[in-house]
Amino acid sequence: MSAEGEYEIINSAQVGEDFRVLSDGARSKGVLRLFLSAAKYILGELGSSPSEFGESRDHFPAAGFSTRCGFARPLMVDYAVNEREKVVYIRRFTWLK
Repeated sequence: MSAEGEYEIINSAQVGEDFRVLSDGARSKGVLRLFLSAAKYILGELGSSPSEFGESRDHFPAAGFSTRCGFARPLMVDYAVNEREKVVYIRRFTWLK
């Protein structure tokens, strides 16, 4: 559980590795600063208001979570939110097309 108003953010090792690869790509493209700014913004939104950030994809009431996607150029994030437990599960980061 996290503090009132804050969500715990969880991602797999694979998501972390994929994020590192995206970061390396941003560096080679000369957009690392923009990439890091977008990542910081996204993580801030996921930690404070994940059910308001982005758009809803699916809702699974029995399981207690919903899936969503959100973006801040040049990144997009797919994630799931468990409101009861105040946990965000990052499914993947990708380049916004």
